[in-house]
Amino acid sequence: MALTDCDLQRIHAAGWKFPPDLWATLNDYEKSFAVLEFDGIKTPNYYRERLAALGFAQRGRVLDAACGMGQWANALAALGNQVDGVDLMESRIDVAKALSAAQGNVCEFQTGSIEKLPFSDCSFDGVFCYGAFMFTDMPLTLSEFARVLKPGGRLYLNGNTWGWYAHLILDRGFRGGNYSLIHAALRMIARTLVGRSTQIVITEGWLRNKLQQAGFSVLKLGAEGAVSLNTGYVNAPPPAYPPTFYGLRSIIELVAERTA
Repeated sequence: MALTDCDLQRIHAAGWKFPPDLWATLNDYEKSFAVLEFDGIKTPNYYRERLAALGFAQRGRVLDAACGMGQWANALAALGNQVDGVDLMESRIDVAKALSAAQGNVCEFQTGSIEKLPFSDCSFDGVFCYGAFMFTDMPLTLSEFARVLKPGGRLYLNGNTWGWYAHLILDRGFRGGNYSLIHAALRMIARTLVGRSTQIVITEGWLRNKLQQAGFSVLKLGAEGAVSLNTGYVNAPPPAYPPTFYGLRSIIELVAERTA
């Protein structure tokens, strides 16, 4: 179904100053992505509160790795950070730049791969990576995150685990009639079972091991939206996704610190 200006109006109602002329240039796939990230509960305050709970307020210089259209980067900047964003897709970088200017936030964006970051060693006090890590060569990406972080620098990332793929296969796949999605999910599972390190189902034990090898110490790990480093913090908004599907954890998120 084609997206319309009504979808843009909902984005504006959520508090985002998404430029109408830029919206008009997006194809339906990119508009769908924008609606997913900027509509409903995903207001600017939603992102700020999530980041504050994760301990990413006033961190210093922070990298939004695979920044997409800049929703997290804008929130990081609003929390007093100096923000750089990098993403493979130039079209999304264009949106991130325009949105940042419209929101009144100062961020620097450029195209690039998080497997080979265009930054020097020890450049950042924090690295934030939402929704992209599991689609990369994860050990290589972790080594890059460790390289660009200062000692003691903070890392956030998340990744899909077994419950998410059960959801894709059973709910979105069979019940939704999306058989290509079933095939893609089964491919991820097969790659996991034969010991690959890219395009796999992330498990807690595997992830902890790879983080340790890359020189990180895990500060806290849990279901997406459940991790908070601020004891007693009451303003964290609800998670974007259910914590489990079919009794299995859906998405893992963690905060870690570079120790080596």
